[in-house]
Amino acid sequence: MKHTILFLLALAILASWGCAEKRPPAHKPSPLVEHKQDEAGMPSSLALQVPLILSRDNYSSATTSLAMALSYRLGKKLDKEDVWKASGTTFLQVIKAGCQDAAGLRRAAGQWNYGDRSSFRTGLTTAGLKGYLNQAVPPVVLLRDPDSVEERYKGVIVSGYDETGFTILDPERGEYHLDYQRFTSLWRSRLCLGGEVVERPAFLVFAKDSNG
Repeated sequence: MKHTILFLLALAILASWGCAEKRPPAHKPSPLVEHKQDEAGMPSSLALQVPLILSRDNYSSATTSLAMALSYRLGKKLDKEDVWKASGTTFLQVIKAGCQDAAGLRRAAGQWNYGDRSSFRTGLTTAGLKGYLNQAVPPVVLLRDPDSVEERYKGVIVSGYDETGFTILDPERGEYHLDYQRFTSLWRSRLCLGGEVVERPAFLVFAKDSNG
């Protein structure tokens, strides 16, 4: 009888160990889940009807992108040369220094009375860009030129998105799709003021009746 009790006790201990080993690990929230939570309530795809304006001049991509954003806001197509001149940015700044003039974008927006409704921001997220698009704000995004072997930066418009990436309006290349991973890897720019390289920058032009 004593041996039977010891045998049953040993079986109970082994069974409890087995249950402990099968116990699932503690849940840790993943970045992917958190990313989806950030985008809760947004449609899975969206496209703003931003007019495409081409430049192909190798220096005015940022101001031409701003011309697209302002054209969308004003409901009429602006001349990219007028926006370039209003920025006060010089050819040497962009080409020789290899930088983007964020202050110049603000000056140009002011020419059409959007200076106080515009903002240059850094450290944004893809979810944040989607949020602006859902507010009918097409961001002017500054990023590294995907076609250049050198460290060259440019401005483009993000006009929409779907489940795989963003729709890009590029003054030099036209319209194309950029998947989220590739987009994020390129999303940085050197600023003319101070020569600093900033991560995930964008210039935003808000509607005059918004809280942007």
